[in-house]
Amino acid sequence: EILTTYWQQRADSLEGISTSRHYINAIADLNTETGIVFDNISFKQALDKACKENKLVFIDCYADWCAPCKWLDRNTFKDESIGEYFKEMFISLKMNMEVDEGIELREKYEVMAFPTMLILDSDGNEISRILGALDVETLMSKIREVFLELEKDKNQI
Repeated sequence: EILTTYWQQRADSLEGISTSRHYINAIADLNTETGIVFDNISFKQALDKACKENKLVFIDCYADWCAPCKWLDRNTFKDESIGEYFKEMFISLKMNMEVDEGIELREKYEVMAFPTMLILDSDGNEISRILGALDVETLMSKIREVFLELEKDKNQI
Protein backbone atom coordinates (compact mmCIF):
# COMPACT_ATOMS: atom_id res chain seq x y z
CA GLU A 1 0.00 0.00 0.00
CA ILE A 2 2.85 2.38 0.84
CA LEU A 3 4.53 1.68 -2.50
CA THR A 4 1.27 2.07 -4.38
CA THR A 5 0.64 5.45 -2.74
CA TYR A 6 4.21 6.60 -3.36
CA TRP A 7 4.21 5.55 -7.00
CA GLN A 8 0.81 7.11 -7.61
CA GLN A 9 2.04 10.43 -6.17
CA ARG A 10 5.22 10.14 -8.22
CA ALA A 11 3.25 9.40 -11.40
CA ASP A 12 0.93 12.36 -10.74
CA SER A 13 3.91 14.69 -10.33
CA LEU A 14 5.64 13.71 -13.57
CA GLU A 15 5.17 15.72 -16.71
CA GLY A 16 6.44 13.12 -19.18
CA ILE A 17 3.64 10.85 -20.30
CA SER A 18 5.86 7.80 -20.94
CA THR A 19 7.51 8.06 -17.50
CA SER A 20 4.15 8.55 -15.84
CA ARG A 21 2.79 5.47 -17.65
CA HIS A 22 5.72 3.43 -16.36
CA TYR A 23 4.69 4.18 -12.76
CA ILE A 24 1.01 3.60 -13.46
CA ASN A 25 1.80 0.19 -14.99
CA ALA A 26 3.95 -0.68 -11.96
CA ILE A 27 1.05 0.23 -9.68
CA ALA A 28 -1.31 -1.94 -11.70
CA ASP A 29 1.13 -4.87 -11.42
CA LEU A 30 1.27 -4.45 -7.65
CA ASN A 31 -2.49 -4.36 -7.28
CA THR A 32 -3.25 -7.34 -9.50
CA GLU A 33 -0.97 -9.98 -7.99
CA THR A 34 -2.70 -13.32 -8.22
CA GLY A 35 -1.65 -16.87 -7.65
CA ILE A 36 0.33 -18.49 -4.90
CA VAL A 37 1.58 -16.07 -2.28
CA PHE A 38 4.92 -17.35 -1.04
CA ASP A 39 5.75 -16.39 2.54
CA ASN A 40 9.07 -14.64 3.04
CA ILE A 41 9.96 -16.55 6.21
CA SER A 42 12.48 -19.18 7.24
CA PHE A 43 11.86 -22.90 7.02
CA LYS A 44 11.51 -23.14 10.81
CA GLN A 45 9.04 -20.26 10.84
CA ALA A 46 7.04 -21.99 8.09
CA LEU A 47 6.84 -25.20 10.13
CA ASP A 48 5.73 -23.26 13.21
CA LYS A 49 3.13 -21.35 11.22
CA ALA A 50 1.86 -24.58 9.62
CA CYS A 51 1.48 -26.13 13.06
CA LYS A 52 -0.46 -23.12 14.40
CA GLU A 53 -2.72 -22.92 11.34
CA ASN A 54 -3.10 -26.71 10.91
CA LYS A 55 -1.74 -26.59 7.35
CA LEU A 56 0.88 -28.38 5.33
CA VAL A 57 4.05 -26.76 4.00
CA PHE A 58 4.55 -26.41 0.25
CA ILE A 59 8.10 -25.64 -0.91
CA ASP A 60 8.93 -24.65 -4.46
CA CYS A 61 12.56 -25.82 -4.77
CA TYR A 62 14.21 -23.91 -7.58
CA ALA A 63 17.52 -22.66 -8.97
CA ASP A 64 18.09 -19.26 -10.60
CA TRP A 65 19.30 -20.82 -13.86
CA CYS A 66 16.31 -23.21 -14.17
CA ALA A 67 14.13 -22.30 -17.18
CA PRO A 68 11.28 -24.70 -16.24
CA CYS A 69 11.24 -23.11 -12.75
CA LYS A 70 10.76 -19.69 -14.34
CA TRP A 71 7.99 -21.06 -16.57
CA LEU A 72 6.23 -22.46 -13.49
CA ASP A 73 6.47 -19.04 -11.80
CA ARG A 74 5.10 -17.12 -14.79
CA ASN A 75 2.31 -19.54 -15.61
CA THR A 76 1.11 -22.12 -13.09
CA PHE A 77 1.91 -20.25 -9.87
CA LYS A 78 0.21 -17.06 -11.14
CA ASP A 79 -3.17 -18.73 -11.65
CA GLU A 80 -5.85 -17.20 -9.40
CA SER A 81 -7.63 -20.46 -8.56
CA ILE A 82 -4.44 -22.23 -7.53
CA GLY A 83 -3.53 -19.23 -5.38
CA GLU A 84 -6.81 -19.36 -3.48
CA TYR A 85 -6.51 -23.11 -2.91
CA PHE A 86 -2.91 -22.92 -1.72
CA LYS A 87 -3.70 -20.04 0.62
CA GLU A 88 -6.30 -22.22 2.30
CA MET A 89 -4.27 -25.44 2.48
CA PHE A 90 -0.56 -24.56 2.68
CA ILE A 91 2.12 -22.36 4.09
CA SER A 92 4.01 -21.80 0.83
CA LEU A 93 7.74 -21.16 0.53
CA LYS A 94 9.91 -20.48 -2.48
CA MET A 95 13.43 -21.69 -1.79
CA ASN A 96 16.53 -21.28 -3.95
CA MET A 97 18.31 -24.60 -3.38
CA GLU A 98 21.74 -23.18 -4.20
CA VAL A 99 22.01 -20.49 -1.51
CA ASP A 100 21.67 -20.06 2.23
CA GLU A 101 19.04 -22.26 3.88
CA GLY A 102 18.21 -23.86 0.53
CA ILE A 103 21.52 -25.74 0.43
CA GLU A 104 20.75 -27.48 3.72
CA LEU A 105 17.20 -28.30 2.63
CA ARG A 106 18.40 -29.61 -0.74
CA GLU A 107 20.64 -32.08 1.09
CA LYS A 108 18.08 -33.00 3.76
CA TYR A 109 15.31 -33.73 1.25
CA GLU A 110 17.66 -35.01 -1.47
CA VAL A 111 16.44 -32.60 -4.13
CA MET A 112 18.21 -33.67 -7.31
CA ALA A 113 16.18 -31.94 -10.04
CA PHE A 114 14.48 -28.61 -10.60
CA PRO A 115 11.75 -27.73 -10.23
CA THR A 116 10.88 -29.98 -7.30
CA MET A 117 7.87 -29.17 -5.15
CA LEU A 118 7.84 -30.63 -1.65
CA ILE A 119 4.80 -31.14 0.53
CA LEU A 120 5.69 -31.49 4.20
CA ASP A 121 3.80 -31.84 7.45
CA SER A 122 4.35 -29.31 10.22
CA ASP A 123 7.15 -31.49 11.67
CA GLY A 124 9.06 -31.28 8.39
CA ASN A 125 8.32 -34.86 7.33
CA GLU A 126 8.00 -35.30 3.59
CA ILE A 127 4.50 -36.30 2.55
CA SER A 128 5.01 -36.03 -1.19
CA ARG A 129 7.11 -34.48 -3.93
CA ILE A 130 6.13 -33.31 -7.36
CA LEU A 131 8.67 -32.89 -10.16
CA GLY A 132 8.63 -30.73 -13.25
CA ALA A 133 7.01 -27.65 -14.69
CA LEU A 134 3.37 -28.64 -14.65
CA ASP A 135 0.35 -26.74 -15.87
CA VAL A 136 -2.36 -25.73 -13.39
CA GLU A 137 -4.64 -28.71 -14.05
CA THR A 138 -1.86 -31.28 -13.70
CA LEU A 139 -0.45 -29.72 -10.54
CA MET A 140 -3.90 -29.46 -8.94
CA SER A 141 -4.60 -33.08 -9.85
CA LYS A 142 -1.40 -34.19 -8.13
CA ILE A 143 -2.16 -32.04 -5.08
CA ARG A 144 -5.66 -33.54 -4.82
CA GLU A 145 -4.11 -37.04 -4.98
CA VAL A 146 -1.90 -36.14 -2.02
CA PHE A 147 -4.90 -35.02 0.04
CA LEU A 148 -6.89 -38.12 -0.95
CA GLU A 149 -4.01 -40.31 0.26
CA LEU A 150 -3.80 -38.38 3.51
CA GLU A 151 -7.54 -38.77 4.03
CA LYS A 152 -7.34 -42.49 3.27
CA ASP A 153 -4.46 -42.92 5.74
CA LYS A 154 -6.36 -40.97 8.40
CA ASN A 155 -9.45 -43.18 7.95
CA GLN A 156 -7.38 -46.35 8.34
CA ILE A 157 -6.17 -45.34 11.80
